[in-house]
Amino acid sequence: MLKVAIAGDSTLCWQPVPDQFKFNISIPLDRMNLTKRKLLSELNKVFDPLGFLGPVLIKGKIFLQHLWQQKINWDAPLQVDIQEKWKKYYSGLESLKELSIDRKCKVQSGELFEIHGFCDASMEAYGACLYIRSSDQQGIWHSRLLCSKTRVAPLKVATIPRLELSGALLLAQLAAKVADSWNINCETIHLWTDSMIVLGWLNSHSSRLKTFVANRVSQILEITKAPQWHHVATNENPADILSRGITTQELQDATTWWFGPQWLSSDTISWKSQSMLALMPEETLPELRPVQLSLTIVKFKNGLLDRYSKWERLVRATAWILKFIQFLRLKRCKQGFVKYLTVSDFSNAESWLIRCAQKDEFAIENKALTEGKNVPRNSKLKGLSPFISTDNLIVVGGRLHNSTLSNEQKHPIILPFGHKVTRLIFIYYHEILLHGGPQLLLAEIRLRFWPIKGRIAARSTALRCVTCVRSKPKFLNPIMGILPSPRVRPSRPFSTTGVDFAGPLNLRSGIRRVTSIKMWIAVFVCLATRAIHLEPVVGLTSNAFFAALRRFMARRGKCSKIYSDNGTNFVGVQRELANYIKDADANIAQDEELGTLLCQIEACLNSRPLTPLSLDALDLEPITPAHFLIGGPLLLAPEPDLSKENIDILRRWKYVQALMQMFWKRWSKEYLPQLQVRGRWVSQTEQMKIGDIVIIKEEFAPPGKWKLGRVAKTHPGSDGIVRVVTLKTANCDELKRPVVKLCRLPVEPENSNIEK
Repeated sequence: MLKVAIAGDSTLCWQPVPDQFKFNISIPLDRMNLTKRKLLSELNKVFDPLGFLGPVLIKGKIFLQHLWQQKINWDAPLQVDIQEKWKKYYSGLESLKELSIDRKCKVQSGELFEIHGFCDASMEAYGACLYIRSSDQQGIWHSRLLCSKTRVAPLKVATIPRLELSGALLLAQLAAKVADSWNINCETIHLWTDSMIVLGWLNSHSSRLKTFVANRVSQILEITKAPQWHHVATNENPADILSRGITTQELQDATTWWFGPQWLSSDTISWKSQSMLALMPEETLPELRPVQLSLTIVKFKNGLLDRYSKWERLVRATAWILKFIQFLRLKRCKQGFVKYLTVSDFSNAESWLIRCAQKDEFAIENKALTEGKNVPRNSKLKGLSPFISTDNLIVVGGRLHNSTLSNEQKHPIILPFGHKVTRLIFIYYHEILLHGGPQLLLAEIRLRFWPIKGRIAARSTALRCVTCVRSKPKFLNPIMGILPSPRVRPSRPFSTTGVDFAGPLNLRSGIRRVTSIKMWIAVFVCLATRAIHLEPVVGLTSNAFFAALRRFMARRGKCSKIYSDNGTNFVGVQRELANYIKDADANIAQDEELGTLLCQIEACLNSRPLTPLSLDALDLEPITPAHFLIGGPLLLAPEPDLSKENIDILRRWKYVQALMQMFWKRWSKEYLPQLQVRGRWVSQTEQMKIGDIVIIKEEFAPPGKWKLGRVAKTHPGSDGIVRVVTLKTANCDELKRPVVKLCRLPVEPENSNIEK
């Protein structure tokens, strides 16, 4: 006998000659003072990986679940009657030694076999089992148990249909595992249940089921298909043994458990006839969601209004449509038909569009006035005393009957607020008034119409007008940014410098009529002290600026950082500083080259030490003439901090250095706090966002010529405030612009050609 697996005191053995499985279960010697912990340990010692002993072991699981309901502690001794019941049950497991199970579930090797699964449930447990149906050489079908799985019912009370559905889910999961291990398609497995309700649920739409049922039906149908499920009678369902449980003596004689129902061993037609059963009507199934019907009234939308953004174009298109309708009506008698649009055609088109707008917004009022009744008391038109005119339009009754005004002014046509027709009329009048203000616009419209909330509509029209926004742009002013560290930290003058060019200047030599020469001025500004250094530059080339930079550093010392814009000469110098200059520009004027050379010689001479140099590396650096000019060496490292030394015992030069460092302390205390206050842009405005449409301010162009752009990227600063954005214009150019030179449009202009 070969031991297949061992778990605790239970051994699953295989006898090679008869090719059978046998169980060797031994009863523990310590049977005194049984506790819940010991009971659970004893039950788990029975090793049954394929579930052959499922109908017997489920009774032990149900027994343990009853102990859970009694809330007995793990190590508390059980009552005597409970111990006796358990000893009787567990002693019966020893008789399973006599049980022999054929290992071979397929009577013959080959692909001619079928897998059938069954599931069932009771109030205490539910389970699933699988059988292999195969044919021998004589064509006789045989059925053998393959595996099973059981679970106890949850402590929370559930209905039998819900438990049956849980058993069906367990069967679907078990079938998927077997199909994966046998390398077959799970959809070829035949699945059986004796619950007509479960079959009805599996063949109905899960959206109509309640949450518990819908979730499990969805899980089952993800693994299997609804046509795989069939109905089996309860007395022929082998899974019924799993849900109820049987004793060890009954298990040995349970033919249905080991071989399945009898029709599984007959021909294919016999078992297929078992599944031919009509399903329950869906309306009679339990766990259905109540169906709530709602009647939705879809408002008819005039598609013609969405095609036009100009009132005159919309009126012209409507006039042609009405003209075509008139032509169809007068098709038989073509006499008197005019083939072009007349003034009356435009008037009829305007009346038709306004009539449609009034029917959309004032349907109740229009019906009441048509029937000769008053408008409802809560109507917006109640104070206007409206009535229906001869053109079937709702007009104002008002109190101006005895005035000398025209009939249109006495009884203006009512326009609904927010309607597309009203907006187009306001835009039309706004343009013919040459973009007049809201007050002028409203006064002109009221000569013929009475718009509801007219002041709001007039202001909205003026604010949405791109031409008006261009004429009076309001640029965004984000809150002033935090000062960079070079502005607020003491440092040697011009150690951190900003540079830019001014000019050009036209220079002439003498009083003779000679051609003027263009010159520029390089402006160097110390970020800490605001000191300024000016240098002449003969051109905008990189080498010309490099010469000016050499002269500047020869007199002011080396800079740790230099800030500039993206001018080509600055970019070129940055590249040359990295690789250093190899060739000089032959176009630079000779006098300038001489001046640059003299400045560099001057820097070298001013960097000579005034005292002998020491060979000791720990000695301080020698004093140079540059110390008296800029407070430090032109070509050497800066001086150490002497502010903490006793000023009375310092030598002359160090005394001067200490005084200068005291000045920097005063600079930090007296000047630096003045930079704390923001002089302007003290409040944060709404920040730019990607997709905003803006007007780009250009210094040398009138506002009417300023371009439109769309924000493509934002570049927030260290404080999260957006002060620079990347724009896309109509010609697909990408520009970086500061926010202070942009004006956001309230709406995107219609027919805009900006790249999106």
